[in-house]
Amino acid sequence: MISIFNFPFENYIPAGYQFDFLATLTVLLLVLRLSRLFYGRKYSLGRVMLVPVLYTLLSVYTYIGLSVTQKELIIFFWIVGLAAGIIYGKKDRFYVKNDVLRYRSSAPFTILWTLSFLGEIYIYLYDPKLPVSVGLALNVILAASTGLILGESFRIINSRRSFVKTLPTKKGEGN
Repeated sequence: MISIFNFPFENYIPAGYQFDFLATLTVLLLVLRLSRLFYGRKYSLGRVMLVPVLYTLLSVYTYIGLSVTQKELIIFFWIVGLAAGIIYGKKDRFYVKNDVLRYRSSAPFTILWTLSFLGEIYIYLYDPKLPVSVGLALNVILAASTGLILGESFRIINSRRSFVKTLPTKKGEGN
C-alpha cells in the first residue's frame, strides 16, 4: 500500500498532540457536516452537485496504489451505492425560508462517508501495516457511501421539481 498522506505532522505538531489534532479535526468536520444536514442549505444545482463531486474526488484520492482488481471491486460497489442512493435516498426535505428554497439531505449517508474517509486517513497515518483487507474494506465502504451521496443528489434534483409544483404561486408572477 502506498502512503499518500505525506504531510509531515512531526514538523509542525509535536508527537504528543498529533492524535489530539486529528481528533479535533474529525469533530470539527462532523459538526460542520451535521450542521449543514440539520439546518439545511440553499438549493441550487451547483450546491447539490458540488458536495458529491468533492466526495468523489476525495474518495478517488484514497484509491491510489490499489490493484486493478481492487479498483474494479470499488467501482462495482460505487455503482451499487449510486443505484441505492437513487432508490433509497428519500430522506431529503425541501422547505422555503425567507422566500428562498432550501433543502436538507439525509444524515446517515454523509455520516457513513465521513467516518469511512476518516478511518482511511487514520489507517494511513497511524497503522499502515494493517492487513490489506482492512484498508480494502474501508475503500469499499467509502465507494458505496460516495455512490449513495451522488445518487441522493440526483434524487434531490428530481424531488425539487415535484416540490416546486406544490408551491403556491404569488400574484403577479408569470409562468
